[in-house]
Amino acid sequence: MQPQPDMTRFFIVFITGVGIILYICKRINNKGNTTMKKLIILLAAAMVIGCNANNKPGAKQKKQGGTCNYDIYVLGQAEDTIGEGNGEAYAYGVCWKNGVLLADGSVGTPPGYDHFSPNDIVAAKGGPAFLGVAYNDGYARIEFFMCHGGKFTRLGDATKLQSVFLVSNRGKPVAVGQVLTSKNDNVWKSEGVMWDLDGNTIRLEMGDFASLTIHGVTAANGNIYVCGGGYKDCDYMTSAPVVWKNGKLITYGPTDAGDAATDLLATSIAVSGDDIYTAMYSSDDSQDKSDIKLWKNGRPLMGIGNNGTGANASCLVVDGDDVYACGSEDRMTDPAKRLVISVPRIWKNGKVMKIGRMEEEGHVNSMTVAGGKLYAAGSSGNNAALWTDGICEPLGKKNCRCNGSKVIAMPAKN
Repeated sequence: MQPQPDMTRFFIVFITGVGIILYICKRINNKGNTTMKKLIILLAAAMVIGCNANNKPGAKQKKQGGTCNYDIYVLGQAEDTIGEGNGEAYAYGVCWKNGVLLADGSVGTPPGYDHFSPNDIVAAKGGPAFLGVAYNDGYARIEFFMCHGGKFTRLGDATKLQSVFLVSNRGKPVAVGQVLTSKNDNVWKSEGVMWDLDGNTIRLEMGDFASLTIHGVTAANGNIYVCGGGYKDCDYMTSAPVVWKNGKLITYGPTDAGDAATDLLATSIAVSGDDIYTAMYSSDDSQDKSDIKLWKNGRPLMGIGNNGTGANASCLVVDGDDVYACGSEDRMTDPAKRLVISVPRIWKNGKVMKIGRMEEEGHVNSMTVAGGKLYAAGSSGNNAALWTDGICEPLGKKNCRCNGSKVIAMPAKN
């Protein structure tokens, strides 16, 4: 597969979102500088798509005997280093099926466009569904599309959409994302929108919030759940964790989050039966202390990682009585120079699991359970990686400078 600059516009959208945050934080004091770092990290985590397990709620999946009857897809991005010296390096979308790199352009392209670069994937009825950016060689049009079974659905101008996720609800793909709606004193406001494959939309309730951010999405029992943060003012300084069910607003107050916690964000979500699990980022008013906790139905359940070491949770999966979280946490490599790297982590019921290459630089972005096995996708070193029950398998060539952002399992066609 020859590198193509297919992901250029995707990263322009990402950079646009980061630029908005940078501009916001230029307007505030030193306290806001730490806030800026936190928001950029969370925006990056949102754009590196999380997870949608689509497991049967509350039921432990049975192990299969003999050959695995699932096809495992990993979607990711790779960097084209051609032209790197003059600042013209690109990133482009890649997809592996059972460890084999699929041909470029295999998803197809919307009519009237020259390229389509997928950046999210879900297991849908009849085959995988994709979300991505379509554009022309001249970049006259840059727009988000959803694709399933050869049908492309336009979502909108890619420069006005942020943190767009794809979820499978009873086998049908649904997109969820932020739409930039207005600008007040050079600060953008955003609202949440859901799109189905026919282009129908539902706007997420705003309640008393002036703006919002979206960080995770999942589906269970025919319902779509979205999590993120709500902001009363567009200074993006103090947030409340927010969950939406089918577009209806649920807010979690700061009760039991910590005596000094003033800033909370729900960074990922999973649902089992009537229980809603969220990974909750919280920090105090000084922004000097933060941690990640697993919450259940609006109340803290357990800690994730060693608080204060830069832990973050990109994805949650519930399988029976077990709750898995994945992401990364910081590891000090040189205490004298205070050099820190992020290392990949999977937590099972709040405890760190032993996984391959867990002390090397990397991150786990996505998980799913199929056939009694836990699959996770992310990066290890400069390589995309797939973990199967903790065993790490590099997907790209050595030092390919690529990552795995999403993993799904599809029943194999016999």
